[in-house]
Amino acid sequence: MLVEKLNNQKLEKILIPQKDFTPHPRANDRYAWDNIKEGLRANLIKKGESYLDYSWPHLPALRYMDFSRNGNRTRYQKLYKSRRNALSHLVYAECLENKGRFIDEIINGIWAVCEESSWCYPAHNKTPRTGLKPLPDVKDPIIDLFAAETAALLSWTHYLLNNELNTVTDMVTERIELEVDRRIFIPFLERTDFPWMGFSDNHRFNNWTTWILSNIFTTFLLLEKEKSRRISCIEKGMVSLDGFLNHYKSDGGCDEGPSYWDRAGGSLFDCLELLYSASEGRIDFYEEPLIQNIGKYIYKVHIDGEYFINFADCGCKPRIDPYLAYRFGQRINDQKLCRFALYMKTKKAPEDQLYRGKNVKEYYRTPGKVLRAIFTHSEMEEKIEKEKNIKAPLIKNVWMPGIQIMAARKKKLKSSVLYLAAKGGHNRESHNHNDVGNFIVYMNSHPFIIDVGVETYSRKTFSSRRYEIWTMQSAYHNLPTINSCQQQAGISLGVSRVRVRLRVNIKVRV
Repeated sequence: MLVEKLNNQKLEKILIPQKDFTPHPRANDRYAWDNIKEGLRANLIKKGESYLDYSWPHLPALRYMDFSRNGNRTRYQKLYKSRRNALSHLVYAECLENKGRFIDEIINGIWAVCEESSWCYPAHNKTPRTGLKPLPDVKDPIIDLFAAETAALLSWTHYLLNNELNTVTDMVTERIELEVDRRIFIPFLERTDFPWMGFSDNHRFNNWTTWILSNIFTTFLLLEKEKSRRISCIEKGMVSLDGFLNHYKSDGGCDEGPSYWDRAGGSLFDCLELLYSASEGRIDFYEEPLIQNIGKYIYKVHIDGEYFINFADCGCKPRIDPYLAYRFGQRINDQKLCRFALYMKTKKAPEDQLYRGKNVKEYYRTPGKVLRAIFTHSEMEEKIEKEKNIKAPLIKNVWMPGIQIMAARKKKLKSSVLYLAAKGGHNRESHNHNDVGNFIVYMNSHPFIIDVGVETYSRKTFSSRRYEIWTMQSAYHNLPTINSCQQQAGISLGVSRVRVRLRVNIKVRV
């Protein structure tokens, strides 16, 4: 779909040069940064100050080997993420304050990240060709979710603070260019064996494709000066994006669940928005019905408050980026999606995106997402203040035939009294649980009959032993066990006939 439409245009003529690509204001655009509201400015500068004279954590080889030795993912990942959190907060603080106070620590952070042997998570340190390795092979860099995110972080730092860093020494920006080229640009352009690309026999499209490509597009468009390489990146990436979209059904439903919408459909939006910006609006796919339905999915699976339908590897209160949803809604001209985004911003999102509050959990988000939040914050706040009491666009009846999810809501006096959701599908969906026929019920906007969700990811989670985990088994969902036999995994084990009646005629006495 995308490649066919793009081929009707001459990419070399409509893609603007790297030097003219300005998706967000640079630090030296003082009008933009000086007009950030004082409360938000103070929050972000204070957060950056907490990382001055920071002791950048050591990433020892034995911590990397934890995953291959005992399946533990979290010890290494915590150290890895803390470096990226620190660097990103220092960058935002310097952009806002513009006094050079954070530059030295930013250089420390850049240098520390550039000297890491690999930007790939230990759990992802594998290819079909090599299998899992206990330590990274520096001669054979792997592009996983977080290698791509790291490249994007360094690229945004280079873009935002290029002049300020070069005033100290140009060796820092040159090092960024060198490391991104060898770890991302060269393997992306030369290789086809990463499964998320969709070119190998064992490919499987899910959030990895769009999540990684959104960061690779970012990095190429911000850093790569050679026009032919930028075009080659986009042309190759668009083939993978088409594969991702071909995996979707026309209803736009995400079989990975709402907690992955930010990373699947949301990262697709990031890809399309980067292309829209880099072509000054001439690469525009927002009229495509499938693209629009992918955006609308997230409010269709909204139950009420912070609760969402949580089939598959999904918690009942997933993080939803309201700034992403708001911009997506504007692009596809969907007022319900915009209203949903405003409503979610009133719930908990400001803590996640803009670090407001005393007990904010550390949660790394790439600068592209945070910059969108910074420069969308005031617009959304003004709309919320003007309307006073934002209501979510609670959908009464939902049927998504592609992923076979239904929901029905019985209302009384405009409040949700009874809510039912159920799923069909099959047992080889992305992030699958053996849960065909599972259902959940909410009463008065609170859980009544639940899906317990998923535990912390470990080595077993994405292995051949996945269905040994109790949360993945049908017996621990709202499903029958017949003659001691549970549901089994596999694409053939699914619904063959579906009949949906979108009415709720249940009387409950409590």
